[in-house]
Amino acid sequence: MRQLVIGILSICFGVVLFGASSAQAQQSVVEARRGSSAAVGEEEEDSRPWGFQVSAGVYSDYMFRGKTVYPGTSIQPSVTGWYDFGSIGSLSFNVWSHLSGETVEPPEKFTELDTTFSYDVTVLDYVNFAAGFIMYRFPGKSGRIADTNEYYLGLGANIWGNPTVTFYNDFDIGRYQYATLSFKQPFEIEEVAPGFALIPYTAFGFAFNANDGPVFYVDNGLVTVDVGLLADIPVWEFTLTPSINYTFEADEANNNEFWFGLELSYAI
Repeated sequence: MRQLVIGILSICFGVVLFGASSAQAQQSVVEARRGSSAAVGEEEEDSRPWGFQVSAGVYSDYMFRGKTVYPGTSIQPSVTGWYDFGSIGSLSFNVWSHLSGETVEPPEKFTELDTTFSYDVTVLDYVNFAAGFIMYRFPGKSGRIADTNEYYLGLGANIWGNPTVTFYNDFDIGRYQYATLSFKQPFEIEEVAPGFALIPYTAFGFAFNANDGPVFYVDNGLVTVDVGLLADIPVWEFTLTPSINYTFEADEANNNEFWFGLELSYAI
């Protein structure tokens, strides 16, 4: 089953990249999609200050901060809602889940249900500020992983490459800090289709005080590097987003991993 899923995702991505001339949570992917043509609310053509987006993704592995949390098919549904207050910013909430699919590895299946509340504001058209609170929950028989909470702060620039720094603080069970430095640049290709875009990205992950806890790294500092390419593909009222990604080991507790994803989203 795992090989079949990887094969299907590979074919889908190949069609997107090489067949386009004849014819769019993994944390790094989520960060790469922020501000893209498929980002929440950006495709709204009316004047509503609010909206919702629902999505469903399938990934070859569940990757989180350089770690293979689940070495098998990960099904990831998500619901996001937001309200835009104009120049003073916007409030949003997101409910995201991991559902374990097939795996060839020993770890038992588990369910994860995360809820995020966030505030975002853009200052002087060039500086983005974000702050949020994330609740990580593992319901049912997923007790082998403890529930925890963290807050985050982010600062980004609306310039080429969209550099963004995000700081996360797990103040509950994990009691560690994690920071990312990420870059992405959407390239819209209207000749393919209105709204079609390719989005290469890279993200550097840094961990601190994480050498003794449920999220374990051997050293402080740089622990992982993610690179990847996403494609936003308009399909009727939906957006299809295949992604191809590679995680480089920068800490002995992490591992090198090549992983795929395919997500379908719909904005209401």
